[in-house]
Amino acid sequence: MKLSSASLSGRASRGFTLIEMVLVLDVIALLIGAGVTQLVGVNTVAKAKTTGMKVNGLRSALELYQLGNGHYPTQEQGLRALLEKPTQAPVPKRWVSQVKSEDSLLDPWGNPIQYRVLGTSGEGFDVFSLGKDGVENGDDIY
Repeated sequence: MKLSSASLSGRASRGFTLIEMVLVLDVIALLIGAGVTQLVGVNTVAKAKTTGMKVNGLRSALELYQLGNGHYPTQEQGLRALLEKPTQAPVPKRWVSQVKSEDSLLDPWGNPIQYRVLGTSGEGFDVFSLGKDGVENGDDIY
């Protein structure tokens, strides 16, 4: 029995060679590697934006605290005064919880969001995150 060239080419086109499969897997691996590299940068940006929103939310909560009590929390009371009623002076007269959980006081890297009372009169404050490195420097998020 004689095989025609059409039947040989039909048999050869039914499957992939090992080299073709390895090349396809290499291309897929390169694409996945490039995608993961891009996602790492996106994650950092997303965490920074989330932190900025948390900081702004805490500023608003501090303003509500001040409106209800006539003063901001002291440095010692800190942001915790938004979660639990302070027991040390000055104890707020009309305290209402301004945040829902402990997690509200942490940045996405697990570090506590910082609260600093400005001046001796306690009329101003800073709220900020130390950022990914957890160290106070130029990378902090206000």
